[in-house]
Amino acid sequence: MTHIKDVALSVIDVSGGFRLARLVSRRRLVVLTYHHVVPESVQPASPREANVVYVDEFARQIAYLSRTCHLVSGHELRGYLRGAPLPPHSVLITFDDGYRNNYRHAFPVLTHYGAPAAFFLTSSFVGDRRRRLWFDRLDAAIATSPARVASWLRAHTRLGDLPLDRAREMIKRLPPQVRDGIVAGVEDATGVRGASAFTADRVEPMLWDEVRAMAHAGMLIGAHTASHQVLGAIAPAHVASEIAACRATIENRGGCACWCFSYPNGEAVDVRRSDADLLKGSGFECAFTQLPGLVDRSSHPFLLPRLGVPAAADFRIFLSRATGLHPLLLRSASRERPWTRAS
Repeated sequence: MTHIKDVALSVIDVSGGFRLARLVSRRRLVVLTYHHVVPESVQPASPREANVVYVDEFARQIAYLSRTCHLVSGHELRGYLRGAPLPPHSVLITFDDGYRNNYRHAFPVLTHYGAPAAFFLTSSFVGDRRRRLWFDRLDAAIATSPARVASWLRAHTRLGDLPLDRAREMIKRLPPQVRDGIVAGVEDATGVRGASAFTADRVEPMLWDEVRAMAHAGMLIGAHTASHQVLGAIAPAHVASEIAACRATIENRGGCACWCFSYPNGEAVDVRRSDADLLKGSGFECAFTQLPGLVDRSSHPFLLPRLGVPAAADFRIFLSRATGLHPLLLRSASRERPWTRAS
């Protein structure tokens, strides 16, 4: 659905739609999600990955936001959650995972424009340049040898008859021991280990001194679990461990208070009421999903919606997120709440 709406933007003159959406959403908070900001030379292949934004594109986006919107700091977000108002046209910039390219390429742009942002860290990933996230390892193997990956999945799992993109979505939501076994098996089958098919700039984590530098500069540092574990795939005791370990590491190594959270993957099937209750009981004040929508006074503080910024050279696709047009086009999806289902 999202892809169809983005294609529509490229063939329809929606400048009036942007203005109208901006007017309608002026009293709501737009929250944008980024993952990677890299130079175009790092990944020149086409099509590029969905979560990769080039540095020049990012600079243009932040220049637009700093000129036309109020960019929300962590202090202001906390105040808003406690009842304080925000100025019209407020936008919160967020990053997930903890990649070094966030510090190396995005942070200087943010600093140049005086733009605050929130960085949600996978705590066991940050701190060692040699570490790689499990899904980057899987994606590198798929990118290098999709036929071998498909063959291995057919031989060793029940996922072999699915398209690889669908199989990848299923793997995300498997118990961690099963998931990690599949990733290791795929790496053995392809000979691609440790996400070696990707450049270091694309997959390396931040170091803790870089996290501390960003926190000192006014960036908000939040939690994204210890191991990038989709919470809906594990038992509550394991959820509590992922949350507690992540928060303790960030506060001890990052030297900053950790009171906000971002759910890994963050779709409706990934978030249970019990997960939100555990976060609240652990002292977190809010949690962000990846459910499309805008934040307002009716938003549940542990189901806050965000809008992902996709890899797209067309600036209008970014504007559809920044102005709030995208969730208007996806109105029914933006109202979905995960625990309206059985959980």
